[in-house]
Amino acid sequence: METMDPAVLRPGRFDERVYISLPNEEQRMAIIQGISNRMPIVMNEEERLQLAKSTVNWSGAELDNLLREAAMVSLRENVHTETITMAHIETAKHRR
Repeated sequence: METMDPAVLRPGRFDERVYISLPNEEQRMAIIQGISNRMPIVMNEEERLQLAKSTVNWSGAELDNLLREAAMVSLRENVHTETITMAHIETAKHRR
């Protein structure tokens, strides 16, 4: 809210403000699993837990962006690749 233009927050624009907290570890794991279901990500439960633990204070959108960037890393490495690995995810994470 601090970064929003004050004009957007004037009375009559929004009647209520709703705070949505960042996901906890379990929720991040579920988000990662959900994204993995629609992308060719090769990741076991231990790796998913490791990723969830290493992304404290990340939003669902940030996790989605990370995995999309990992897909681009994979494609840049080999245009014919059909999978995204933890190595691709770690590379994308370090570019962040």
